[in-house]
Amino acid sequence: MPLTGEYEPNPVGWVREQVERYQASGGAEANTLRDTGIPIILITCRGRTSGKLRTFALMRVEHDGEYALVASKGGAPEHPVWYHNLLAAPDEVMIQDGPEPFDVRVRELDGAERALWWDRSVAVYPAYAEYQTKTDRQIPGVAGHQGLTWRNRRRNQLRDNVSSPRTPSAIRSAAAAASWMLRAISLMVSFCSVTVEARGAVLFLQFAHAGRDLTDPGHGLVHLAADLGQGWPRSPAHSCPTPGPDP
Repeated sequence: MPLTGEYEPNPVGWVREQVERYQASGGAEANTLRDTGIPIILITCRGRTSGKLRTFALMRVEHDGEYALVASKGGAPEHPVWYHNLLAAPDEVMIQDGPEPFDVRVRELDGAERALWWDRSVAVYPAYAEYQTKTDRQIPGVAGHQGLTWRNRRRNQLRDNVSSPRTPSAIRSAAAAASWMLRAISLMVSFCSVTVEARGAVLFLQFAHAGRDLTDPGHGLVHLAADLGQGWPRSPAHSCPTPGPDP
Protein backbone atom coordinates (compact mmCIF):
# COMPACT_ATOMS: atom_id res chain seq x y z
CA MET A 1 0.00 0.00 0.00
CA PRO A 2 1.47 3.42 -0.96
CA LEU A 3 2.64 5.62 1.86
CA THR A 4 0.37 8.52 2.72
CA GLY A 5 1.11 11.75 4.51
CA GLU A 6 2.68 15.15 4.02
CA TYR A 7 5.65 15.15 1.66
CA GLU A 8 8.81 17.11 2.47
CA PRO A 9 11.02 17.82 -0.61
CA ASN A 10 14.73 17.09 -0.25
CA PRO A 11 16.60 20.15 1.03
CA VAL A 12 19.55 19.56 -1.33
CA GLY A 13 18.79 21.27 -4.62
CA TRP A 14 20.31 18.84 -7.14
CA VAL A 15 18.92 15.83 -5.27
CA ARG A 16 15.45 17.38 -5.18
CA GLU A 17 15.60 18.09 -8.92
CA GLN A 18 16.74 14.57 -9.75
CA VAL A 19 13.97 13.04 -7.65
CA GLU A 20 11.34 15.18 -9.38
CA ARG A 21 12.60 14.35 -12.88
CA TYR A 22 12.84 10.65 -12.12
CA GLN A 23 9.32 10.52 -10.71
CA ALA A 24 7.82 12.63 -13.51
CA SER A 25 9.39 10.47 -16.26
CA GLY A 26 8.74 7.10 -14.61
CA GLY A 27 12.47 6.49 -14.30
CA ALA A 28 13.22 7.26 -17.95
CA GLU A 29 15.21 10.40 -17.02
CA ALA A 30 17.62 11.33 -14.22
CA ASN A 31 18.16 7.64 -13.51
CA THR A 32 21.93 7.72 -13.03
CA LEU A 33 24.30 9.46 -10.63
CA ARG A 34 24.84 12.66 -12.58
CA ASP A 35 27.19 11.88 -15.50
CA THR A 36 28.69 8.64 -14.12
CA GLY A 37 26.20 6.40 -15.90
CA ILE A 38 25.71 4.37 -12.70
CA PRO A 39 21.99 3.62 -12.13
CA ILE A 40 20.17 4.95 -9.07
CA ILE A 41 16.89 4.14 -7.32
CA LEU A 42 14.56 6.29 -5.25
CA ILE A 43 13.71 5.51 -1.63
CA THR A 44 10.77 7.03 0.21
CA CYS A 45 10.48 6.74 3.98
CA ARG A 46 8.84 8.51 6.91
CA GLY A 47 10.74 10.90 9.13
CA ARG A 48 10.96 9.41 12.61
CA THR A 49 10.48 12.83 14.25
CA SER A 50 8.35 14.86 11.82
CA GLY A 51 6.31 11.97 10.38
CA LYS A 52 6.68 13.54 6.93
CA LEU A 53 7.48 11.54 3.80
CA ARG A 54 10.95 12.04 2.37
CA THR A 55 12.46 10.76 -0.90
CA PHE A 56 16.13 10.44 -1.77
CA ALA A 57 18.31 8.68 -4.34
CA LEU A 58 20.84 5.90 -3.77
CA MET A 59 23.00 3.70 -5.96
CA ARG A 60 21.13 0.72 -7.41
CA VAL A 61 22.54 -2.41 -5.75
CA GLU A 62 20.08 -5.24 -6.49
CA HIS A 63 20.26 -9.03 -6.33
CA ASP A 64 17.39 -11.53 -6.69
CA GLY A 65 14.75 -8.90 -5.93
CA GLU A 66 16.52 -7.44 -2.89
CA TYR A 67 18.22 -4.07 -2.67
CA ALA A 68 21.13 -2.90 -0.54
CA LEU A 69 20.86 0.65 0.78
CA VAL A 70 24.36 1.76 1.76
CA ALA A 71 24.48 4.47 4.45
CA SER A 72 27.84 5.90 3.39
CA LYS A 73 27.14 9.65 3.51
CA GLY A 74 30.38 10.11 1.57
CA GLY A 75 32.46 8.80 4.47
CA ALA A 76 31.12 11.31 7.01
CA PRO A 77 31.68 10.49 10.71
CA GLU A 78 27.94 10.03 11.37
CA HIS A 79 25.21 7.95 9.76
CA PRO A 80 22.82 9.72 7.38
CA VAL A 81 19.44 10.70 8.81
CA TRP A 82 17.57 8.44 6.39
CA TYR A 83 19.31 5.40 7.91
CA HIS A 84 17.70 6.08 11.30
CA ASN A 85 14.35 6.78 9.63
CA LEU A 86 14.39 3.41 7.86
CA LEU A 87 15.13 1.45 11.02
CA ALA A 88 12.50 3.39 12.99
CA ALA A 89 9.75 2.34 10.54
CA PRO A 90 11.00 -0.66 8.50
CA ASP A 91 7.53 -1.41 7.12
CA GLU A 92 6.94 2.13 5.84
CA VAL A 93 9.40 2.23 2.98
CA MET A 94 9.01 2.37 -0.80
CA ILE A 95 11.55 1.86 -3.56
CA GLN A 96 11.19 3.09 -7.13
CA ASP A 97 13.32 1.20 -9.64
CA GLY A 98 11.54 2.02 -12.87
CA PRO A 99 8.07 3.38 -13.69
CA GLU A 100 6.29 2.72 -10.37
CA PRO A 101 7.33 2.64 -6.71
CA PHE A 102 6.60 -0.46 -4.62
CA ASP A 103 6.41 -1.28 -0.93
CA VAL A 104 9.35 -2.97 0.74
CA ARG A 105 10.35 -4.05 4.19
CA VAL A 106 13.88 -3.26 5.32
CA ARG A 107 16.27 -4.85 7.80
CA GLU A 108 19.80 -4.03 8.89
CA LEU A 109 22.55 -6.17 7.48
CA ASP A 110 25.19 -7.73 9.69
CA GLY A 111 27.81 -10.47 9.77
CA ALA A 112 28.42 -12.54 6.66
CA GLU A 113 25.32 -11.16 4.95
CA ARG A 114 26.57 -7.60 5.33
CA ALA A 115 29.98 -8.62 3.98
CA LEU A 116 28.36 -10.21 0.95
CA TRP A 117 26.22 -7.16 0.21
CA TRP A 118 29.18 -4.85 0.83
CA ASP A 119 31.15 -6.64 -1.90
CA ARG A 120 28.18 -6.30 -4.26
CA SER A 121 27.85 -2.61 -3.42
CA VAL A 122 31.53 -1.87 -4.02
CA ALA A 123 31.33 -3.73 -7.32
CA VAL A 124 28.56 -1.35 -8.42
CA TYR A 125 30.05 1.81 -6.93
CA PRO A 126 33.78 1.48 -6.06
CA ALA A 127 33.78 4.84 -4.23
CA TYR A 128 32.11 3.09 -1.28
CA ALA A 129 35.45 1.47 -0.44
CA GLU A 130 37.12 4.89 -0.45
CA TYR A 131 34.38 6.32 1.79
CA GLN A 132 35.05 3.57 4.35
CA THR A 133 38.70 4.67 4.63
CA LYS A 134 37.57 8.21 5.52
CA THR A 135 35.59 7.28 8.63
CA ASP A 136 36.08 5.24 11.79
CA ARG A 137 32.50 3.98 11.75
CA GLN A 138 31.60 0.83 9.87
CA ILE A 139 29.38 1.99 7.03
CA PRO A 140 26.11 0.16 7.63
CA GLY A 141 23.85 -1.39 5.05
CA VAL A 142 20.12 -1.96 4.97
CA ALA A 143 18.39 -4.56 2.78
CA GLY A 144 14.99 -3.90 1.27
CA HIS A 145 12.96 -6.73 -0.20
CA GLN A 146 9.65 -7.06 -2.01
CA GLY A 147 7.68 -10.30 -2.20
CA LEU A 148 10.50 -12.59 -1.02
CA THR A 149 9.68 -15.09 1.70
CA TRP A 150 12.13 -15.83 4.47
CA ARG A 151 12.69 -19.29 2.97
CA ASN A 152 13.66 -17.84 -0.43
CA ARG A 153 15.96 -15.28 1.14
CA ARG A 154 17.63 -17.99 3.22
CA ARG A 155 18.00 -20.22 0.15
CA ASN A 156 19.65 -17.42 -1.80
CA GLN A 157 21.90 -16.58 1.13
CA LEU A 158 23.09 -20.19 1.53
CA ARG A 159 23.67 -20.49 -2.21
CA ASP A 160 25.76 -17.32 -2.32
CA ASN A 161 27.67 -18.18 0.86
CA VAL A 162 28.80 -21.52 -0.55
CA SER A 163 30.20 -19.87 -3.68
CA SER A 164 31.60 -16.82 -1.87
CA PRO A 165 35.40 -16.55 -1.48
CA ARG A 166 34.73 -15.65 2.16
CA THR A 167 33.30 -19.10 2.82
CA PRO A 168 35.85 -21.44 4.50
CA SER A 169 37.51 -23.76 2.02
CA ALA A 170 36.39 -26.78 4.05
CA ILE A 171 32.72 -25.92 3.43
CA ARG A 172 33.28 -25.36 -0.28
CA SER A 173 35.20 -28.65 -0.47
CA ALA A 174 32.38 -30.49 1.32
CA ALA A 175 29.83 -29.05 -1.10
CA ALA A 176 31.96 -30.12 -4.07
CA ALA A 177 32.43 -33.61 -2.59
CA ALA A 178 28.67 -33.98 -2.07
CA SER A 179 28.09 -33.03 -5.69
CA TRP A 180 30.58 -35.64 -6.92
CA MET A 181 29.08 -38.25 -4.59
CA LEU A 182 25.64 -37.73 -6.10
CA ARG A 183 27.11 -38.15 -9.56
CA ALA A 184 28.85 -41.38 -8.49
CA ILE A 185 25.60 -42.77 -7.05
CA SER A 186 23.83 -41.98 -10.31
CA LEU A 187 26.52 -43.83 -12.28
CA MET A 188 26.32 -46.83 -9.91
CA VAL A 189 22.56 -47.05 -10.35
CA SER A 190 22.99 -46.99 -14.14
CA PHE A 191 25.70 -49.69 -13.94
CA CYS A 192 23.54 -51.93 -11.76
CA SER A 193 20.69 -51.63 -14.24
CA VAL A 194 22.96 -52.68 -17.10
CA THR A 195 24.37 -55.55 -14.97
CA VAL A 196 20.90 -56.94 -14.24
CA GLU A 197 20.04 -56.84 -17.90
CA ALA A 198 23.28 -58.69 -18.73
CA ARG A 199 22.54 -61.36 -16.10
CA GLY A 200 19.12 -61.93 -17.59
CA ALA A 201 20.59 -62.32 -21.07
CA VAL A 202 23.20 -64.87 -19.92
CA LEU A 203 20.60 -66.91 -18.00
CA PHE A 204 18.33 -66.92 -21.01
CA LEU A 205 21.15 -68.25 -23.17
CA GLN A 206 21.98 -70.92 -20.59
CA PHE A 207 18.37 -72.07 -20.45
CA ALA A 208 18.25 -72.16 -24.23
CA HIS A 209 21.55 -74.08 -24.40
CA ALA A 210 20.22 -76.62 -21.90
CA GLY A 211 17.10 -77.06 -23.98
CA ARG A 212 14.77 -75.81 -21.24
CA ASP A 213 11.40 -74.36 -22.04
CA LEU A 214 10.95 -70.94 -20.43
CA THR A 215 7.19 -71.44 -20.51
CA ASP A 216 7.45 -74.53 -18.30
CA PRO A 217 5.52 -73.47 -15.14
CA GLY A 218 7.62 -75.75 -12.97
CA HIS A 219 11.18 -74.91 -13.96
CA GLY A 220 11.09 -72.15 -16.51
CA LEU A 221 10.81 -68.47 -15.64
CA VAL A 222 10.54 -69.31 -11.92
CA HIS A 223 14.11 -70.64 -11.83
CA LEU A 224 15.32 -67.96 -14.16
CA ALA A 225 14.01 -65.29 -11.78
CA ALA A 226 15.49 -67.12 -8.77
CA ASP A 227 18.96 -67.31 -10.31
CA LEU A 228 18.78 -63.69 -11.37
CA GLY A 229 18.00 -62.69 -7.79
CA GLN A 230 20.82 -64.84 -6.30
CA GLY A 231 23.55 -63.33 -8.40
CA TRP A 232 25.54 -64.14 -11.47
CA PRO A 233 24.70 -67.70 -12.67
CA ARG A 234 27.21 -70.23 -11.45
CA SER A 235 26.78 -72.86 -14.15
CA PRO A 236 24.11 -74.19 -16.48
CA ALA A 237 23.63 -77.15 -14.11
CA HIS A 238 22.80 -74.89 -11.17
CA SER A 239 20.72 -72.49 -13.21
CA CYS A 240 18.72 -75.19 -15.01
CA PRO A 241 18.07 -78.07 -12.58
CA THR A 242 16.73 -81.32 -13.94
CA PRO A 243 12.96 -81.37 -13.61
CA GLY A 244 11.69 -83.67 -10.89
CA PRO A 245 8.45 -84.51 -9.15
CA ASP A 246 6.76 -81.75 -7.18
CA PRO A 247 7.12 -82.17 -3.38
